[in-house]
Amino acid sequence: MTGLKLDESRVAVVTGGASGIGAAIVDELLARGVEVAVLDVDEAALRDLVDRVEAAGRRVRVYPCDVADWMAVEAAAADILADLGRVDVLCANAGVAGHRTPLWRQDPAEMERVLRVNVLGVTNAIRAFVPQMVERRAGHVAVTGSYLAFVTRSGGGNAAYASTKHADLAICEVLAEEFAHLDIPVGVSMVAPGPVATPLQATATTPADHADALPPAKKILDFVKASDVAAATILAIEEGRSSVLVDAATTEYVRLRLTARLESLTSA
Repeated sequence: MTGLKLDESRVAVVTGGASGIGAAIVDELLARGVEVAVLDVDEAALRDLVDRVEAAGRRVRVYPCDVADWMAVEAAAADILADLGRVDVLCANAGVAGHRTPLWRQDPAEMERVLRVNVLGVTNAIRAFVPQMVERRAGHVAVTGSYLAFVTRSGGGNAAYASTKHADLAICEVLAEEFAHLDIPVGVSMVAPGPVATPLQATATTPADHADALPPAKKILDFVKASDVAAATILAIEEGRSSVLVDAATTEYVRLRLTARLESLTSA
């Protein structure tokens, strides 16, 4: 898979780009002169992003949108393509975590929301923006995943989130296989950080009425910076990498867990 140089000739879409990792990706793209369109459900955060970017002498286009809603994504994509003409890079970054609680005590509405945003949000964005990449035979899709795409976290409590990241990895691998089979030169990357200090982490706490259900989460990995994830995303796009684990500690943790899983495999 060949890389895609990011410069002033490129147009990128970032979902969930108003805060956290998404906003850091926006900053990295703007620093390279890329024209950026941001989709986010949080309109106040979008206004803050515009103010911050304009104060730095740059420009960003924003489109309020719930990525879990296909019709909203389709409409936003139509507006973006009308405004900018094309999209070279899709950064499917939008995601939510949900509270940490045992699966059998998960709130059904919250679990559905996590599944819809983290999985349908990715596939909706791909369906909306990839067809014109296929038609032009150029582009790149970068999905913000997690180390939990490869393993699960000791202690549990996040079945919905972990399952969505496993699903996102499968989506990336299947999409890459489809491009390869059809000889379509569009790249696909998953960027898989360890825990990141963003507003998303605030929602991953144990609710007070479930505090007796699980022991406190043990510290396994140090937090990585959103800016480090953004830098890894740029690296994945420009170097055409299929997957990138952001830091050495996370990489080693995943390697050990996967090795243990392989060693436990048995046949009937």
